Amino acid sequence: MNELAKIVTELASKSKEEEWFEFKENKSLSNSDIGEYISALSNSACLTNQPFGYLIWGINDKTHKIVGTSIKLKNRKEGNVELEFWLNININPKIDFSIHEFEYKKGIKITLIKIATTKLQPVSFKGIEYIRVDSNKTRLKTFPEKERKIWSSSSDWSEQIIETLSIEDLDSDAIKKAKSSFKQRSENKPFYKDIDNWSIETFLNKAKITVGGKITNTAVILLGKSETKRFINNNLLIVWVFIDEHGLKKHSEIFEPPFFLAVDTVLNKLSNEKIKILSDKSVIPIEKTKYDTWIVREAINNCIAHQDYSSESRIIVTEKSDEVKFFNVGTFFQGTIEDYILNDYTPHKYRNFFLINAMVNIGMIESVGSGIKRMFVIQKQRYFPLPDYSLADNVELTIYGNIIDREYTNKLIEKPEIDLGTVFILDKIQKNYPITENDYKYMIIHFIKKLKRTDREGINAIMYDIFDNSLTDKQKQDKVKNLLYKLSKDGKIKNISGSRKKSIWVLTN
Repeated sequence: MNELAKIVTELASKSKEEEWFEFKENKSLSNSDIGEYISALSNSACLTNQPFGYLIWGINDKTHKIVGTSIKLKNRKEGNVELEFWLNININPKIDFSIHEFEYKKGIKITLIKIATTKLQPVSFKGIEYIRVDSNKTRLKTFPEKERKIWSSSSDWSEQIIETLSIEDLDSDAIKKAKSSFKQRSENKPFYKDIDNWSIETFLNKAKITVGGKITNTAVILLGKSETKRFINNNLLIVWVFIDEHGLKKHSEIFEPPFFLAVDTVLNKLSNEKIKILSDKSVIPIEKTKYDTWIVREAINNCIAHQDYSSESRIIVTEKSDEVKFFNVGTFFQGTIEDYILNDYTPHKYRNFFLINAMVNIGMIESVGSGIKRMFVIQKQRYFPLPDYSLADNVELTIYGNIIDREYTNKLIEKPEIDLGTVFILDKIQKNYPITENDYKYMIIHFIKKLKRTDREGINAIMYDIFDNSLTDKQKQDKVKNLLYKLSKDGKIKNISGSRKKSIWVLTN
C-alpha cells in the first residue's frame, strides 16, 4: 500500500472528521470552493499542529467507508488555465499543495489534495482567509483568537542558534563597526555611558544579535566571517551586476557575509554621477545625483531583512544606465504598496523579526515599517519617478536614476506641496501603466482620510489633476460623480450634509 493509501486508511479510521481533513464522496466542488478549502485546511492544520491538511474524495463523510469516487481534478481548468496553476495564483502566501488521483484498491479510485500547513501567516484564497470549525468551512476573520494563534504559531528562523559556532567565528571589524553604530543609536538609553566598557558578548546580547552568548542565524548573516555562510547555505551572497545599453552583462561581483560591511561595498559599486534636470520655470538646471544614498542602502537592507533564506537563493542588485533593481526571494509579507505609502500600514508580523530587530539596533534600518514610504517621499522630493515594486513569489524593487517625462517632473518642481497619493497616480500615467477604477477610488478615500472631511469641489480639484487631459470638464465631473456613487454604495464614504448640491464627504469608519 503506497503512502497516500495509508493516509486514506488512517484518516477514514477516525471516529469523526477533524478540522484539518475533509471527506467528500462524489460531490463536485467548484474551483473556487476548492480554493477556499485549501485555505481553510492549511490554516486548520496550523492550529492543530498538523504538517498537512487533506481534502479527499471517495470517503463517505458520515460512515467513513472508503467507497471511491468519479471526481477527477487533474485535467480540470478554470477558463483556459490549468486548475492547479489557477489555484496557485489566487492563494497567498504560496503554500505547497498537490493533487493526486490513484486507485486505493481495485475498482476504488480516490482523489486527494495534500495541503501543507501554513507557517508564517494565515492562508487566503482571493484575498479571504478561511478556517474549519468542527466540520464547517467559514471565514477566519469571525474568529480573531484563531487568527492570532496562527500569527504566533511559527518560530523565527532568524533567531535559531547554531551550536557549533562561537564569537570567534564572527568578523572583528564588523563587530567593531556594529558596536559603534549601536552606541550612536543609544544616546538616550540609560546604559549609553557603559557601552564602551561592554565585552563583545555583552554587546551582541544587548543588540539582540546573539541569544545568551550563542550564535544565531542573524549573527552569521550580519557579522559572520565569510566561511560561516555554509552553516546557513552556500548561496548566502549578494550579487552586483552591471548591464549595458545592449542588455549585455559588463561587470559583476559577489559579496559574502558579513552583510553589515557588504552593504556599503555594494553601494559604492553603483555609478552615481550627477545629472541635470531642466525646469520650464528656470534657465538654471537642477543638479541631482542619480541615486539617493539612503534609498539605495535601505533597498539593500530590505533585501537582507526580508529574504526567505530557506530558498537558498542569492540577493541580486542589477544596475543599468538609468536604474537599479534589487531582487530578493520571498513574497511581500503583508499588505500592498498602496497600503504602505498611502495608509501608513505596519504589518502584524515579519518573516525574520529577530533579524530585523537586530538591524534596527545597529542602524541598518531606521525603524520597523517606515522605510518603504520614505523611499517614495524622497524620490518625489528629488523630482524623480517613484520606485516600482514587482510582487509575485519574489520581490523586485526598481529605483530610477533619471527622469522619464518632463511634464511629470515639472509638476513636482512647480507644486512641491502636491500630495503623495496624487504623485503616485501621476507616476503611473508617465510610465504608461493602466489606471484602474480602483486607483481612482483609492485616491478619493486617501484624500478624504487626509482631510477628515471635504466637499465636492475639493474632490474635483484633486481628481481633475490626474484625469486624462482629453476629457472635457463635463466628462470629468461625471466621472467623479460615478466614483462617489460607487464608493457610497460600497459603504466606504457617506455624505453628511443632507444635500446633494453641497455635499460633505467623510469616511464611514
